Amino acid sequence: LARREFNPFLHNAWMLMGKAQFQKGDFPEAAATFSYIARLYAGQPKITANARIWLAQCYTQMGWYYDAEDVLQKVNNDSLPATLAPAYSRTYGHYLLGSQRYREAIPHLLTTIKNEKNKRQKSREYFLLGQLYQLLQDPAKAYQAYGKVIKLSPPYEMELNARIRQTECFSYGELSNPAQVKKATDKLYRMTRSDKNKEYLDQIHYALGNIYLSAKDTAQAIKEYHQLTGRKIGFKPAGGLNTVHDALVYYTIVKEVLGQEWLNNELFRLGTSRLANLLLSDILGEETKFF
Repeated sequence: LARREFNPFLHNAWMLMGKAQFQKGDFPEAAATFSYIARLYAGQPKITANARIWLAQCYTQMGWYYDAEDVLQKVNNDSLPATLAPAYSRTYGHYLLGSQRYREAIPHLLTTIKNEKNKRQKSREYFLLGQLYQLLQDPAKAYQAYGKVIKLSPPYEMELNARIRQTECFSYGELSNPAQVKKATDKLYRMTRSDKNKEYLDQIHYALGNIYLSAKDTAQAIKEYHQLTGRKIGFKPAGGLNTVHDALVYYTIVKEVLGQEWLNNELFRLGTSRLANLLLSDILGEETKFF
């Protein structure tokens, strides 16, 4: 009679209460509940490990990273049950992200993605992976991660953002083939004509600007950014301008792509004194070295 009543399902009720407090955002109360469960069921490793994993999530949400690491270390030292390995990896990755240890977090995020069954959640995790690779200056892997987001057919806004993020992963000059540029821009141009994208036109023009900048098509990039911001950015080529013909080529590009309004000394300049002397010589009909 002096013994405590035994109910093999009681711990589920305690865990459910802690999770409810966590979902409400009441992390201190949830932490207290999970800490109590870990003490109450100290002789049952699986229950204790699960409670500590959730406790670490609470600490991470509160910014208590030292405490989160300490709890996770205890879970790992006590031989983690195999069934809780995905939850442990997800929680440890979250802790590392909160601690801004981004490179260390990636293996845990990859494990989380591998074990994720929900397609929408998996697409969010791939998007996060792409952001991490971008942050770590690995554009090729970031591009691949965003591509996997798109293949999972996520909600439209996420798919659009993944496509836009992909355009940020091109390095300057990477798109050197006109066919590559056309392939990269065609879908975006079609998107600008769709009524459902009216709210996203700024993002789409930003993406187009990124592509043209990567393709070294500076004039077209300026045009897209102008449609995005309304600001007029000057086009001022320099280097490799050796003949009057070079000047006429750039003049024609600016006129055809950006329009007559760009043909003034504020928005269009050719940065070479040698070319200026050549132009003056052609106009005056004799060799001139004014600059």
